[in-house]
Amino acid sequence: MNISEKEPMSIEDNEKYTITKTEEYRSITVEHCNKAGNSGTSITDHKEPIMAEQGYEHGESVLSKTIKKNFVRICELLEAFPLSDYLLQHDVITMAEHTELRQKSKYCQSDANDDLLKKLCKREFDPKILETALRETKQTGVLRMLFVTMY
Repeated sequence: MNISEKEPMSIEDNEKYTITKTEEYRSITVEHCNKAGNSGTSITDHKEPIMAEQGYEHGESVLSKTIKKNFVRICELLEAFPLSDYLLQHDVITMAEHTELRQKSKYCQSDANDDLLKKLCKREFDPKILETALRETKQTGVLRMLFVTMY
């Protein structure tokens, strides 16, 4: 089911822009008006996948691709705690996931790291949250691997 959201904007007196967003696409329509305000020709200038706005490429985030590309090394360097505390605070993971990760980390840190990375690959969230969390938890090795190679 597509949900459509329209955002009309008037840039100049003789042009009206409308941005239409659905779950999958964003399109920009330009409507040219004459001096009396009567509608003229309507032209669709641009249509693009919504995921491109969020750093997505072909249905997968750039962050997810970077994690997968460096998965083994990141899993070795990552400290799921206190990182998961920060991710919980910013609603990237749920309380149940946080508790599960904490229990796993007591017995095997690499299993907790593996699970957290897999969760991050599947989630849509602002990568700046992870970047800040890694900075605050002083995980500079992982920070460099994920965010220096990403951009």
